[in-house]
Amino acid sequence: MLNFGVHIQCYKNNKAVDYCLEQFRNYYPENPIRLLSDNGDDFDNLVEKYNIFYKKESKNILPKGKMNGSDGVYEYLSRINNTCLLFDTEWIFLMEEDVLTKGIIKSFPNTEAAGICSHPFHPELENYLKSKNNNTVLGYGMCGGSIFKRQTFLDCYQHINSFNLPELEKMDPRITGWSDIPLTVFFIINGYSYSIWDETEQPSANIYHNNSSFEHDFKKYY
Repeated sequence: MLNFGVHIQCYKNNKAVDYCLEQFRNYYPENPIRLLSDNGDDFDNLVEKYNIFYKKESKNILPKGKMNGSDGVYEYLSRINNTCLLFDTEWIFLMEEDVLTKGIIKSFPNTEAAGICSHPFHPELENYLKSKNNNTVLGYGMCGGSIFKRQTFLDCYQHINSFNLPELEKMDPRITGWSDIPLTVFFIINGYSYSIWDETEQPSANIYHNNSSFEHDFKKYY
Protein backbone atom coordinates (compact mmCIF):
# COMPACT_ATOMS: atom_id res chain seq x y z
CA MET A 1 0.00 0.00 0.00
CA LEU A 2 1.39 3.40 -0.98
CA ASN A 3 1.77 5.68 2.01
CA PHE A 4 -1.11 8.13 1.56
CA GLY A 5 -4.63 8.72 2.83
CA VAL A 6 -7.56 10.44 1.15
CA HIS A 7 -9.62 13.46 2.17
CA ILE A 8 -12.82 14.01 0.18
CA GLN A 9 -15.58 16.53 0.85
CA CYS A 10 -18.79 16.44 -1.18
CA TYR A 11 -22.20 18.07 -1.14
CA LYS A 12 -24.45 16.03 -3.41
CA ASN A 13 -23.83 13.91 -6.55
CA ASN A 14 -24.13 10.56 -4.77
CA LYS A 15 -23.72 8.68 -8.05
CA ALA A 16 -20.54 10.57 -8.90
CA VAL A 17 -19.12 9.99 -5.40
CA ASP A 18 -19.91 6.28 -5.65
CA TYR A 19 -18.18 5.98 -9.02
CA CYS A 20 -15.21 8.04 -7.84
CA LEU A 21 -14.66 5.75 -4.84
CA GLU A 22 -15.25 2.60 -6.88
CA GLN A 23 -12.56 3.54 -9.37
CA PHE A 24 -10.17 4.53 -6.60
CA ARG A 25 -10.66 1.23 -4.76
CA ASN A 26 -9.87 -0.67 -7.96
CA TYR A 27 -6.29 0.53 -7.61
CA TYR A 28 -6.00 1.32 -3.91
CA PRO A 29 -8.06 -1.24 -1.94
CA GLU A 30 -6.55 -0.49 1.47
CA ASN A 31 -5.65 3.21 1.60
CA PRO A 32 -7.65 5.07 4.28
CA ILE A 33 -10.37 7.43 3.09
CA ARG A 34 -12.28 10.09 5.03
CA LEU A 35 -15.45 11.32 3.34
CA LEU A 36 -17.27 14.43 4.58
CA SER A 37 -20.74 15.53 3.54
CA ASP A 38 -20.75 19.33 3.40
CA ASN A 39 -24.21 19.35 5.05
CA GLY A 40 -25.58 17.87 1.84
CA ASP A 41 -26.51 14.31 0.91
CA ASP A 42 -26.08 11.38 3.26
CA PHE A 43 -23.39 9.00 2.06
CA ASP A 44 -23.96 6.31 4.70
CA ASN A 45 -24.50 3.74 1.94
CA LEU A 46 -20.87 4.09 0.90
CA VAL A 47 -19.24 3.52 4.30
CA GLU A 48 -19.25 -0.26 4.39
CA LYS A 49 -19.08 -0.60 0.61
CA TYR A 50 -15.72 1.17 0.41
CA ASN A 51 -14.50 0.85 4.01
CA ILE A 52 -14.28 4.58 4.70
CA PHE A 53 -14.46 7.02 7.60
CA TYR A 54 -17.52 9.22 7.19
CA LYS A 55 -19.03 12.29 8.80
CA LYS A 56 -21.91 14.55 7.83
CA GLU A 57 -21.03 18.11 8.78
CA SER A 58 -23.70 20.43 10.20
CA LYS A 59 -22.50 23.47 8.20
CA ASN A 60 -22.26 23.99 4.46
CA ILE A 61 -19.05 25.87 3.63
CA LEU A 62 -19.09 25.60 -0.15
CA PRO A 63 -22.48 26.92 -1.28
CA LYS A 64 -22.68 26.71 -5.07
CA GLY A 65 -19.07 25.55 -5.24
CA LYS A 66 -17.51 28.66 -3.72
CA MET A 67 -16.13 29.26 -0.25
CA ASN A 68 -18.43 31.06 2.17
CA GLY A 69 -15.91 33.78 3.07
CA SER A 70 -13.14 33.61 5.67
CA ASP A 71 -15.18 31.52 8.10
CA GLY A 72 -15.69 28.90 5.41
CA VAL A 73 -11.98 28.74 4.64
CA TYR A 74 -11.04 28.34 8.30
CA GLU A 75 -13.60 25.54 8.64
CA TYR A 76 -12.28 23.92 5.47
CA LEU A 77 -8.75 23.88 6.87
CA SER A 78 -10.04 22.60 10.21
CA ARG A 79 -11.71 19.65 8.49
CA ILE A 80 -8.51 18.78 6.65
CA ASN A 81 -6.62 19.05 9.93
CA ASN A 82 -8.99 16.54 11.51
CA THR A 83 -8.31 14.12 8.67
CA CYS A 84 -4.57 14.57 9.18
CA LEU A 85 -5.00 13.83 12.89
CA LEU A 86 -7.02 10.71 12.12
CA PHE A 87 -4.52 9.14 9.73
CA ASP A 88 -0.84 8.30 10.14
CA THR A 89 0.16 8.30 6.46
CA GLU A 90 2.98 10.33 4.98
CA TRP A 91 0.78 12.01 2.38
CA ILE A 92 -2.84 13.19 2.07
CA PHE A 93 -4.47 13.07 -1.37
CA LEU A 94 -7.21 15.63 -1.94
CA MET A 95 -10.06 13.85 -3.71
CA GLU A 96 -13.25 15.33 -5.18
CA GLU A 97 -16.15 13.50 -6.78
CA ASP A 98 -14.88 14.63 -10.19
CA VAL A 99 -11.47 12.97 -9.77
CA LEU A 100 -11.11 9.79 -11.82
CA THR A 101 -8.50 7.25 -10.76
CA LYS A 102 -6.66 5.72 -13.73
CA GLY A 103 -3.65 3.98 -12.26
CA ILE A 104 -1.04 3.59 -9.55
CA ILE A 105 1.03 6.59 -8.44
CA LYS A 106 4.52 6.30 -9.89
CA SER A 107 6.18 9.15 -8.01
CA PHE A 108 5.41 11.61 -5.23
CA PRO A 109 6.31 15.32 -5.38
CA ASN A 110 9.66 16.71 -4.25
CA THR A 111 7.81 19.52 -2.50
CA GLU A 112 5.56 19.49 0.55
CA ALA A 113 2.46 20.37 -1.52
CA ALA A 114 1.62 19.87 -5.18
CA GLY A 115 -1.30 20.26 -7.58
CA ILE A 116 -2.16 20.11 -11.25
CA CYS A 117 -1.23 23.64 -12.38
CA SER A 118 0.13 27.04 -11.35
CA HIS A 119 -2.44 29.81 -11.71
CA PRO A 120 -0.93 33.22 -10.87
CA PHE A 121 -1.76 35.10 -7.69
CA HIS A 122 -2.63 38.78 -7.90
CA PRO A 123 0.70 40.67 -7.93
CA GLU A 124 0.28 42.17 -4.45
CA LEU A 125 -0.27 38.77 -2.86
CA GLU A 126 2.53 37.19 -4.89
CA ASN A 127 5.00 39.84 -3.73
CA TYR A 128 3.87 39.40 -0.14
CA LEU A 129 4.35 35.63 -0.31
CA LYS A 130 7.81 36.07 -1.82
CA SER A 131 8.72 38.25 1.15
CA LYS A 132 7.65 35.44 3.50
CA ASN A 133 9.15 32.49 1.63
CA ASN A 134 12.67 32.09 0.26
CA ASN A 135 11.47 29.38 -2.13
CA THR A 136 10.05 30.05 -5.58
CA VAL A 137 6.40 31.13 -5.41
CA LEU A 138 4.98 29.24 -8.36
CA GLY A 139 1.26 30.02 -8.08
CA TYR A 140 -1.75 28.03 -6.89
CA GLY A 141 -3.65 24.94 -8.00
CA MET A 142 -4.58 22.71 -5.07
CA CYS A 143 -7.93 21.52 -6.37
CA GLY A 144 -9.08 17.90 -6.54
CA GLY A 145 -6.15 15.67 -7.43
CA SER A 146 -3.65 17.57 -5.26
CA ILE A 147 -1.43 16.05 -2.62
CA PHE A 148 0.50 17.26 0.42
CA LYS A 149 2.61 16.04 3.33
CA ARG A 150 0.35 15.23 6.27
CA GLN A 151 2.81 16.24 9.00
CA THR A 152 3.62 19.47 7.18
CA PHE A 153 -0.05 20.44 7.20
CA LEU A 154 -0.27 19.65 10.92
CA ASP A 155 2.78 21.82 11.56
CA CYS A 156 1.26 24.68 9.56
CA TYR A 157 -2.01 24.34 11.42
CA GLN A 158 -0.22 25.05 14.68
CA HIS A 159 0.02 28.63 13.35
CA ILE A 160 -3.58 28.94 12.16
CA ASN A 161 -4.18 31.97 14.39
CA SER A 162 -1.58 33.92 12.41
CA PHE A 163 -3.13 32.97 9.05
CA ASN A 164 -4.78 36.35 8.54
CA LEU A 165 -7.32 35.80 5.77
CA PRO A 166 -8.97 39.25 6.00
CA GLU A 167 -5.59 40.88 5.30
CA LEU A 168 -4.69 38.41 2.56
CA GLU A 169 -8.11 38.96 0.99
CA LYS A 170 -7.23 42.63 0.46
CA MET A 171 -4.32 41.51 -1.72
CA ASP A 172 -6.26 38.85 -3.63
CA PRO A 173 -10.05 38.63 -3.00
CA ARG A 174 -10.19 35.18 -4.57
CA ILE A 175 -8.53 33.65 -1.52
CA THR A 176 -11.87 33.40 0.29
CA GLY A 177 -13.79 32.35 -2.81
CA TRP A 178 -12.04 29.24 -4.08
CA SER A 179 -10.61 26.43 -1.96
CA ASP A 180 -7.49 25.78 -4.06
CA ILE A 181 -6.05 29.28 -3.42
CA PRO A 182 -6.05 29.42 0.41
CA LEU A 183 -4.81 25.84 0.72
CA THR A 184 -1.82 26.61 -1.51
CA VAL A 185 -1.14 29.89 0.31
CA PHE A 186 -1.36 28.08 3.64
CA PHE A 187 1.75 26.07 2.77
CA ILE A 188 3.65 28.89 1.08
CA ILE A 189 3.12 31.44 3.84
CA ASN A 190 4.52 28.94 6.34
CA GLY A 191 7.72 28.58 4.34
CA TYR A 192 6.97 25.45 2.30
CA SER A 193 7.02 24.87 -1.43
CA TYR A 194 4.27 24.15 -3.95
CA SER A 195 4.89 22.48 -7.30
CA ILE A 196 3.02 20.89 -10.20
CA TRP A 197 2.41 17.15 -9.76
CA ASP A 198 2.34 15.26 -13.04
CA GLU A 199 0.27 12.40 -11.59
CA THR A 200 -2.93 14.43 -12.08
CA GLU A 201 -4.13 16.01 -15.31
CA GLN A 202 -7.17 18.04 -16.36
CA PRO A 203 -8.05 17.60 -20.05
CA SER A 204 -10.97 20.05 -19.77
CA ALA A 205 -8.36 22.79 -19.20
CA ASN A 206 -5.84 21.34 -21.68
CA ILE A 207 -3.56 20.23 -18.84
CA TYR A 208 -2.01 16.90 -19.79
CA HIS A 209 0.71 14.81 -18.16
CA ASN A 210 2.01 11.56 -19.63
CA ASN A 211 0.64 8.45 -17.92
CA SER A 212 -1.03 10.39 -15.12
CA SER A 213 -2.76 8.37 -12.40
CA PHE A 214 -5.68 10.77 -11.88
CA GLU A 215 -7.93 13.02 -13.95
CA HIS A 216 -9.63 16.07 -12.49
CA ASP A 217 -12.93 17.55 -13.74
CA PHE A 218 -14.40 14.20 -14.79
CA LYS A 219 -18.09 15.14 -14.94
CA LYS A 220 -19.69 12.07 -16.55
CA TYR A 221 -21.92 11.29 -13.54
CA TYR A 222 -22.88 14.83 -12.53
